[in-house]
This record gives sequence, structure tokens and C-alpha cells, in this order.
Amino acid sequence: MKKISDIKTNNNPSEELKAECEGWPVWQSPAREFDWFYTETEMALIIEGEVEIISLDGKESVKLEAGDYAEFPEGLECRWNVTKDLKKHYNFK
Repeated sequence: MKKISDIKTNNNPSEELKAECEGWPVWQSPAREFDWFYTETEMALIIEGEVEIISLDGKESVKLEAGDYAEFPEGLECRWNVTKDLKKHYNFK
């Protein structure tokens, strides 16, 4: 099983990467908490808001905010705690 530490994050993505992400679909969520299981690798660029991705046992977490890029590996089980209304571009590998 994949862990939170397997999430690849980039707090300063290149302009080229951001431009690529702009062509991807957009997903939005109000502030809330929910569990998620990744059946494939997801790439995401946070456009607005903040989220904390937490391991199901609560021992690991990573925070993402507007401007951050992340890759969530296939097989990751986690809890999303959206702390500020979230908007992201996303795509799958």
C-alpha cells in the first residue's frame, strides 16, 4: 500500500507545467472531509483553497494550497480534509 510520503509535491511548479495543467479538467469541493482511494495515479495543480491529505491512521499528512502541484500514486488510501474551498486541475497517468 502506498503512503502519504509517496505523494510527489512541488510548491513551485514551472510555468510550462502550470500551462500544461490549464488544459486539464477542473474539480471543486467545499470545505469538508472525506476518504479517498486512488485506483490510478492522479496529477493535480491546486488553483484555489487548501487541503490536508492525511493517512487513514492519522500518522502522516501533507498540506497543499493554491499554486502547489502534486502526484498521488495509484494504491494510495487517504483522507482529504479540505480546509478552504478547493479548486484544482487534475489528470490521470
